[in-house]
Amino acid sequence: MRALIALPVLASLLACSTDPGDDPAAEPDALTVQGEVESETAALDDKADRPDLALRVVNFTPPASVGRSETRRVLTTARAFRAFMGVAPTGIDFSREWVVYYSAGLKPTGGHAASVTRVRSTDSGLTLKVTTRLDSPGPACVVTQATSKPQVLVAFARPRPAPSYVSYSTANTTRSCTSSSCGPTPVASDLGRLDLTVRGRVRAVYFTPSDRPLRACLGERLETWLGLARDFYRDEMRAAGFVTAAGAGKTFSADVDAAGRWRVAYMIGEHDAAWYRAQVDAAGNPDAPGAAMAEMFRRLPAAFHNDNVTVYFYDTTTVAEQRVHNSGNAGSGAPWEGAGAGYVLQGTHFMGFGLGFDTVATSAAGQRALFEDRTPSGVQDWDVNGVWRELTRGEYASSMVGASIHELGHAFYLDHVFDLTGGLDLNIMGNGFRRFGGRFTPAGPQPATILGPTSAAALDAALLFN
Repeated sequence: MRALIALPVLASLLACSTDPGDDPAAEPDALTVQGEVESETAALDDKADRPDLALRVVNFTPPASVGRSETRRVLTTARAFRAFMGVAPTGIDFSREWVVYYSAGLKPTGGHAASVTRVRSTDSGLTLKVTTRLDSPGPACVVTQATSKPQVLVAFARPRPAPSYVSYSTANTTRSCTSSSCGPTPVASDLGRLDLTVRGRVRAVYFTPSDRPLRACLGERLETWLGLARDFYRDEMRAAGFVTAAGAGKTFSADVDAAGRWRVAYMIGEHDAAWYRAQVDAAGNPDAPGAAMAEMFRRLPAAFHNDNVTVYFYDTTTVAEQRVHNSGNAGSGAPWEGAGAGYVLQGTHFMGFGLGFDTVATSAAGQRALFEDRTPSGVQDWDVNGVWRELTRGEYASSMVGASIHELGHAFYLDHVFDLTGGLDLNIMGNGFRRFGGRFTPAGPQPATILGPTSAAALDAALLFN
């Protein structure tokens, strides 16, 4: 009965209360800045910090007068926000969260990206530590020749107890737009000279609209993805006891050249990206992927698909309002194309194309760093707990690379499996694909993605695994 009496009282108090962010008796509007802004490496000390706080990019464009020079500011109340920005906050609950604004100031060209990569408190709770990043284009990068102002506003849970001080550090990067570590940039394949005798292999087709050039290091990234997929199935099959005569875990074979590199049929579209985006399906919905796929099927010799699993990559991705558009992924067995045949229809958003960052590295050695990237991605999707929110770049890489290997499983005739392990869905053929990055780094989702006994037993009988 005591709780029932207390509830109306609490509701009354809440109804009469002002925004805690405007309460003069609450925390101060501004934190005292400690020291100069220095590199994250130089700012390292021997003192322990509390765990990093989760970050959420706020969809807000500050007035043009704000952030014209390099600026970092933690805003703890609605009043402080209005005083600094000149407008009232929207989409921010200052009773539960604070925000940090970072602007790199005016830049003479485009191609720069500002982000807040880390926010955490010292172990004492007295100081809030904020790390910002400016990603700048290198001299070989093609950029817009117009003034830009890279800036970002990020929200995070209100620290308890409230810090009195803030220190800032940087982790700036410069992009290299050269391909010195990669082979030649791919060129369109001669579709009349494709090898049509290949059987029982995983083949690849890569499609891009006429105004989207094939990207530098593209072949290396596709090769990395192929290795991730083959190694995942091999390791999981070995763990399940399904091995070859030599004792290695079973996995699939790919269509490779004499040097052992994946042979990819590169296709330049007959139209520009805008044309594909303008196409619709039978229900009148935008269908750039469908238009790209129809062209690929029409132009490729029918025998190319026979008795093989073919992965069709297509580069039509766009991003708007923190969501991926004009892309997708799907996979299925395709027995009408021959024994063991299947297909994967995979938009290149899974590699970060169109999003402004990479999720697949140019080598297996570089993949771990991408799964560990805590920079806000600017893209919303489901996280490992089934919550729709903006993901970090590492979370996005984990989820999208895992999703592409999930679709490859369907091409091997695997069904969905939602068995729970320790109360969690870990299976690659369930929603466990989102945990894929945890296989490479403890900073990724734990426990990590597994194949599961049901799927392993099915693959033991699959034609492409024998």
